[in-house]
Amino acid sequence: MTVLDVVSQYLGTDAVFRRYDALAGECICCFNLFETLDGLCRKYGFDVDKLIEEILEAIVHSASPEPRK
Repeated sequence: MTVLDVVSQYLGTDAVFRRYDALAGECICCFNLFETLDGLCRKYGFDVDKLIEEILEAIVHSASPEPRK
């Protein structure tokens, strides 16, 4: 999957990529939308398993219903 595939299909995953912006030294969603997750990790030296884990957590979290107040 590309970065664009992930952020367009799964709500809340853009926040994961924003957290990686500082490590990359640039906006990932601005300059790497068509990069695969594997390619992105190789390009910046990120741990692909950790990135995918964080993406999955964001997907699960965004799918969880909000607690009632």
